[in-house]
Amino acid sequence: MRFVSVRNLSLLAFILLLSWEAWKAVITTELRHRAIRRITEAFEASAKFDEKLLTNEYLVTENSVDVEYAAVQRLRKKVLKTGCHQRKVEDVYPLNTDFNKGINPSAFRNILVSDKHQLLYCITPKVACTNWKRVLLVLDGYFTDPNNITASLAHDFNQGYFRRLSDYTPDEINLRLSTYYKFLFARHPFERLTAAYRNKFIYQNTQNKFFSVIFGQFIRRKYRHHNSTTTKKSSVTFAEFVQYIVDSPLEDKEFWNEHWERIERLCLPCLIQYDFIGKFETLKQDADFLLRTLDVNDLVKFPDGYKGHASSTPSLMRNLFESLPKRLLEKLYELYKMDFMLFGYQNGFES
Repeated sequence: MRFVSVRNLSLLAFILLLSWEAWKAVITTELRHRAIRRITEAFEASAKFDEKLLTNEYLVTENSVDVEYAAVQRLRKKVLKTGCHQRKVEDVYPLNTDFNKGINPSAFRNILVSDKHQLLYCITPKVACTNWKRVLLVLDGYFTDPNNITASLAHDFNQGYFRRLSDYTPDEINLRLSTYYKFLFARHPFERLTAAYRNKFIYQNTQNKFFSVIFGQFIRRKYRHHNSTTTKKSSVTFAEFVQYIVDSPLEDKEFWNEHWERIERLCLPCLIQYDFIGKFETLKQDADFLLRTLDVNDLVKFPDGYKGHASSTPSLMRNLFESLPKRLLEKLYELYKMDFMLFGYQNGFES
């Protein structure tokens, strides 16, 4: 099996970083000050940022709103880069990487490719990935309206609509990483975990039977000391689910399902220089800005609303996490610490 060269990918990341630092422009003083005030106010509630990081971090555009959105992107990349620089080199690469051979192409299986529009999208489950798959299906010409694409169809890889980056040869992977536009969407780690638990273990349906049968039975048998009848009938509790995650071997992908795997492991943001970092908390604004940036907003619109239980997730998250033992919560935070740091989120549950 051929591997993706660690040296080439590291050099690529360095070149892209230089390009990113060089791609800065000056706008009017009045517009800059106005943008700084608005951006600072918008982020005070979610993270602590240094206002000096905003200086000269703007793209030139005729749309003043997009100037601010571009500034947000610069800030998110700055936070990400700062966090990445605090990590050990070996922690940036996929687990069990052989530096003599290179990176196994399977490490990029979570990245979807649109050769037609030269896009790379990293799938982050429970962060509106169904709608982004719908958007890609329209952009690639398979459908005309994303709202008419069912969730089951959007997730069906057997139809041949999607290609993963891991499907390509190492040379083809390197080419796409160096030339295609790369984007991902993040979400508060604990809120994303809450959404995964609710979707896979509470609101069970035919599609989620896999989680109930495979993961559910294993979790109940390992962490519950009741009789077999109770074990079979009752649902997995959130505390049991969290304990399962905390106890899961880091190197075992069978335990780390993509729905609760860390985004930094799914997307390798310290290794791959993403052009756009969206957030679930500002999903609609970020999605619209991204489609304008790609100049495809006349071809597809991001689906209106978010189908599911997104609006009630924050309150459910607080109820679930406040009931966890302190030690268990601390262990869970350590596992997801990189997602908190790299994407500018606060824990919010420290005692």
